[in-house]
Parts: sequence; C-alpha cells; structure tokens
Amino acid sequence: MRENSSGIIVYRKENNQRLYLLLHYQYKGDYWDFPRGNIREGETPIETALRETEEETGLSPKDLRIIEGFKEHSKWFYSLNGQTVFKTVTYFLAETGNADVKVSEEHVGARWVSYSEALNLLKYKNSKRMLQKAESFLKALESLSR
Repeated sequence: MRENSSGIIVYRKENNQRLYLLLHYQYKGDYWDFPRGNIREGETPIETALRETEEETGLSPKDLRIIEGFKEHSKWFYSLNGQTVFKTVTYFLAETGNADVKVSEEHVGARWVSYSEALNLLKYKNSKRMLQKAESFLKALESLSR
C-alpha cells in the first residue's frame, strides 16, 4: 500500500533570524512537525501542501512565498492495521511575513522557533533531515545574493 502526502516548511524572519513554524501533533503520539497532509485525487503536491498549510495554520496561499528550487522527498514505511504502508511526503519551502497562526483542531499548538530549537523539538529523523536541507538551501541562496 502507498500513501502520498505533501507539506510546507514555513519560515519567517525576525530580527535577522530565521524562525521555523512547527505544529504540535498528538495524533499517533506526541510530536512536533511541519504542516502536511494526504494528497487528494486530482490534486498536485503543491496544491495539497498549500491547502493543508492553510487548514492547519490559517496561513493562506497569499501569506506564503514559495521558494523556487526547493522540493524534497521524505520516504518511510509504517504499519497500519497489519499492512505495510510506503509513505512519501513531498516538502516545499515558503517564507511568510505573517506570524499569526490559527491552529486547527488536529493540533494542540504551534511555535515559531530557531533552527537549533526546531532540531531539538523535531522527533523524527526524516523531519530533521528536511529541516537541515531547507536551512542549507536558504543559506546557499543568501550567499548567492551577496
């Protein structure tokens, strides 16, 4: 069985520091992660990522500036009702100027945190790896624009 999801690693700048948005999940455990969700039939990964981010955070597509060139995939297996599921999540990267997050009922909180705080809060290796890729990508973009 296969499952495809997509999400967005959202960040904003405050006092020359990058802050990342993490959501507090309590579904199948207690952990922090990025906004994401399952791709519906007929949706593209970016459409899903934008829809899920708006549903889970209140940040609309107008609030987000998708960073071109960043599209990463995270893959893993998990067990569901005795079946092995192969999960693929496609992550995009976006900047926002809106710090006001309205968390959906499926989450118990949200935080804007520094890169190092995010690495500490993220539970799963795949999520940490996605954050590291996003941070490296943004640093490379910054060095090109100097």
